[in-house]
Amino acid sequence: MTVGVHVRTRLGCERSVALALGEFHGIEPIELEEPGTLGVLIRDETLESAQARLREEVTRLENVLVAWPIHFEW
Repeated sequence: MTVGVHVRTRLGCERSVALALGEFHGIEPIELEEPGTLGVLIRDETLESAQARLREEVTRLENVLVAWPIHFEW
């Protein structure tokens, strides 16, 4: 399953957050045009495990202000 996530970062911190996200297995950062935003794809076996990764890995990164799922694909 894949979960698409919209992430808001502190302005100017998009690149550092994207690099940190790229270190996680199954998480792919995507550059967006709007300053202070990133897209993220989380690939995991279940919706529950993807949600846990969003909560425990993505939202806890330094300079991430908020992240919310916007797309689910089974």
